[in-house]
Amino acid sequence: FKTPPPLAGGLPRDAKDYFEYIEIHRAKTVETLSQKYRAIGPLLTKMEGLVVNTNTGKSTKLKSYYAYWEKRAFEALEKMVTSNLSNFNAQLQSKMLFSVDAMLSPPDIIVNPPYNELFKHLMQSVRGCIESTKNFTRWMSGTCLEVPPQGEQDDDLVVFSFHSDIQNVAAISELSLQVSQTITKSLGSLKNVLNKWKKYRPLWKLDKTIMMEKFAAKKPSCVSYDEKLQSYCSLKEQ
Repeated sequence: FKTPPPLAGGLPRDAKDYFEYIEIHRAKTVETLSQKYRAIGPLLTKMEGLVVNTNTGKSTKLKSYYAYWEKRAFEALEKMVTSNLSNFNAQLQSKMLFSVDAMLSPPDIIVNPPYNELFKHLMQSVRGCIESTKNFTRWMSGTCLEVPPQGEQDDDLVVFSFHSDIQNVAAISELSLQVSQTITKSLGSLKNVLNKWKKYRPLWKLDKTIMMEKFAAKKPSCVSYDEKLQSYCSLKEQ
């Protein structure tokens, strides 16, 4: 969840730019990491050649050695996801990640993107973090060889990855829930800020021309005009 560089003047980027940036950055990072992961199997096969003089990647004598490194890979992915979700949750509570537009659409003030879209995109980012582990294929039992895609050619092939294991880690499930709650709280705070403007609703709810004509029809005194202008000036200063 790397935050994109701010605009000139230190202003945050809009929501669209923010989500595009983190998705592109995640894709590049995951591709680099998956390439390094795929290089582990061939390295272990070379080690097998030095130790037992075979190059199969499935020596029974090195079964525990393969299992050790696959477990290390799982632990690294678990740490990666946990760390990213924790950092993202902290960012949501401590900094402004992106900007949104608040616009007057009488009689209400609306936000663009809408609240439901913001929640959807933020939670998609959370799922994207966890689902990035689909790029790391598990090894066949007792080997350092990747499990080939499963299924018929005409069907969608299933890749046996670390994803199913990662998403079932209790700490990661708990973090996902915490992030969801933080997002809901943050959007609630945004709503509260905009709700403060509702006290000015009479200013834009009624037709100004009609109100002015009705006021003038009463033939108010100069004092009445001054009081009316002063009331608007006081609103401006609030």
